[in-house]
Amino acid sequence: MAPAKVLHHGELALRSFTPSPPGTHVTPYGASPNLIYDPMWVATDRNLTDMRLIMQYTTSTHTSLSSWTSAEPRVAHILSVKLLEHALSTPFLLDGILGMTAMHLNFLGRTDVPPALASMYRARAMAGYRAAIEAAEPSTYPALLASSLIICALSSSEFRGPDAKPLFVLDWLTVWRGIALMIQLTRVKTVANSGLAILFYRPQINLKETPTHIPSNLLFMISSISPGDHDYPHVNTYYKFLKYLGALYRALDTEGFGPKLHLRLITFLSFSTEEFIELARQRRPRAAIIVAHYLVFLKIVKNLWWVSDISDPEIRNIIDLVGPGPLGEFMRVPRAALGVTDDLELGRLLLETPTWEPPTPKTKVQRWPWVRAR
Repeated sequence: MAPAKVLHHGELALRSFTPSPPGTHVTPYGASPNLIYDPMWVATDRNLTDMRLIMQYTTSTHTSLSSWTSAEPRVAHILSVKLLEHALSTPFLLDGILGMTAMHLNFLGRTDVPPALASMYRARAMAGYRAAIEAAEPSTYPALLASSLIICALSSSEFRGPDAKPLFVLDWLTVWRGIALMIQLTRVKTVANSGLAILFYRPQINLKETPTHIPSNLLFMISSISPGDHDYPHVNTYYKFLKYLGALYRALDTEGFGPKLHLRLITFLSFSTEEFIELARQRRPRAAIIVAHYLVFLKIVKNLWWVSDISDPEIRNIIDLVGPGPLGEFMRVPRAALGVTDDLELGRLLLETPTWEPPTPKTKVQRWPWVRAR
């Protein structure tokens, strides 16, 4: 067994053993059998609560950061081990991990971690993340990449609690767009060298195939925009985003349920264009209606706690935004999906086919580089 070593961090030291080199046997959990999973934590400025949160993250919470952990053991290993390695040298990433874990425990109803503590970690992570972006030090690039993912989960706190922000989903698009912008800042080589590359895979989309899968009522909502309508200059922006949405309908119909569909659903908002994001932030009803249909899809993802409870409240908020006028007719499917939890019923609602039966899903891993998705 390799000799022990101590990895020092400004606020934490972790005693561990050196993992086996690449190519060694991988356990069913995706980790090297020589890696010690019960590390001896040596606290300096960190307290016992921090240590407990880190252990909670490595044993449980890390699995809820990605919808692909059940199908690809490497993802779970990277999230529980590799991500933490980067966090040990980067306080803002460690704060993000602690904040997400504290939020998870709050979500589960645990009372031993006050919500105020989760808010504190979250605020420190956000502040450190912004400062690191401004500094743009290459040494922090892997942590910036990882944080761009974690912040998507951290920001989901805006959907919950007494201070929840109605229609936050329309602002959430900006957070997801930040992942693509972070890849542009740090460059593809950084993604490859960080050891986190698989976290940035998403299924490719062929925009030549998706238009025929867009629901006819949504196509009509855009094609019927006439000159003089304040949305008329943005017809192409709406149509382009609908083509991305069409990929979800195509995947549901041809691939069925399963981890691959979940991955498509979780990464979907990262395809948002700057033009569409601006329309959503302006609370344009047509943009909100399109997002409402995506929220129906999101109800299928039940294994990620930070998205599992946001669809119905936000669909209701969008119904209020759109109102009972002519555009309200385009909310028929999202309205019908309220309260529905069964995946098959949701699939039939989305595809508007009462007799639809899903094909058997395929879970084989393919390499879908985030930066090359079309």
